This record gives sequence, C-alpha cells and structure tokens, in this order.
Amino acid sequence: MVARLAQLRPTFLDAHSSTVMELRAFGRNDQARRSGWREGLGLWAAQGVIAASRELMEFLAAEYSLNRASCWTVPNGVPESTLTRPPGGMGWRTRLGLADTELLALHSAPAGFGANDISLNLVEGIARATTLVSPRICIVVTGRFDAPAGTRALGVVKDYLDLVDASDVAMVPFPPEAVCGGARNKVLEFFARGKAVISTKEGMRGVENAKSGEHYLHAETPKEFYDALLLLRDDLDLRLRLGRAARWIAKDYLWSSAARRLLGIFQSVV
Repeated sequence: MVARLAQLRPTFLDAHSSTVMELRAFGRNDQARRSGWREGLGLWAAQGVIAASRELMEFLAAEYSLNRASCWTVPNGVPESTLTRPPGGMGWRTRLGLADTELLALHSAPAGFGANDISLNLVEGIARATTLVSPRICIVVTGRFDAPAGTRALGVVKDYLDLVDASDVAMVPFPPEAVCGGARNKVLEFFARGKAVISTKEGMRGVENAKSGEHYLHAETPKEFYDALLLLRDDLDLRLRLGRAARWIAKDYLWSSAARRLLGIFQSVV
C-alpha cells in the first residue's frame, strides 16, 4: 500500500534556469540542441514544473510543449530580516578612504558564475568613463579578487549587507547574453535595503513590477551607466526616492510569501 501511495505522489521540478536558454543567448545553438534532450527528460518526467520567473516558465513551456496548466511561477526572494534589519555599514566609507562628496557604487559579482564574469566587460567601460570625474565615483566589486582597472575588488565580504548599506548606488550591469532564470538575489537585496539601483533590462529579469525611472534607473551601455551615476551623485533626493520605491517592491519578494505560494500549489494538486 505504501509503495502504491508513493507512486501516486506528484513530482515537481523546481526550475531556476535553463541550459538551453543560456546557450542560445551566447549563440551556441549546436550545444543547445545537444543539451535540449537532457533538459527535456527532466521536465517531461515531472508532473509539475515550478519556475523562478514568468519568462523562464513561458520559455520552458513553449520549448518542450509542456502543459501550461501544470506550470507555475514562484519567484526568488529575500529573508524578511534583510528588509527589517537596522541600517549599518557606517565604517565602510572610512575603510575605503572616501570623502563625503564621493559616490560609492557597488557591483556584486561572485567568481565562478558566467553571467557575473560577463558583467565585468560592461563594468570596465563604466570605470573608464568615470576615471576623471570629480568628485570621484568609487566603484567596488565584491565576491572576487579580480576586477577591471579603475575599480576596487574586495573579495568575499563577510559584512556584505553593511557594505550595501554604505553604498550610495548599486549597479546591475548584465548584458542580454548573461541570462538568469529568475530574479537575481542581489537585486532583491539591494531593493530590500533601499538602494538606488542602475540596471540593464536583463539585470531586472524576474522583478516584474519594477519600473524604470520609478524603482530603478535603466541603462544598457557604459555611457548610459555613466550618465545615471552622475545623475544620482548630484541628486540625493532622487537616490532616496528610488530607494524607498525599491524597498516597497521588495516586500512582494519575501521567502515567506514564496513558501505560502508553493504550499498553495502543492495543496491544489494533491
């Protein structure tokens, strides 16, 4: 009887990315064709697919002819503690030797992830553009010890949220080929901490209710990032306004909300 009940228990596949989607974004169509059957096997074997973003769900459903009634979206999230934690990071600007007039711009790009590695190409162009700016714009990169000239690589930072709090601006410079399956956790953390964010369209993937000019500033090229950085450096009110709006959106992306949605899906199926 136990074995028979186990056979009746639905199986779900939790999809946070697609190898085929990523390979196509890089133009590696031959590799995508060879990898597609492996990805498809897992999806076809599952009785339900839970994707980390609407875009990913729609791609998988179309690519593998999945039954859309058995596909759901449960977005990534942040702990409620990230949203409610008191502000910190007062010592970071001193550690970095920054004057009060200098803008601190943060990019989080942990090593070992292709999308993060690609993002540094855009950061390099941004750093070149800001080299002679005065007051200075200091660009720091966390999660790695290699970073483009004109930036400061900080490695793995233990008090990461303190660094986020100390930053004036957070950058999310991911080009179209740096595909991510759902909302990037770093974006949700920036929003939860009330940061003014400059991001590409790809960087905002999965954060469906974020609007450019209201919750973040949109940029795709080094020149556009440069212009946005200058604008935010000189307009404190805009930084604060974007940060407040971003923080409000973060309330929709708590892990507790994702857990309730996931439970509701399980209950509707079982």
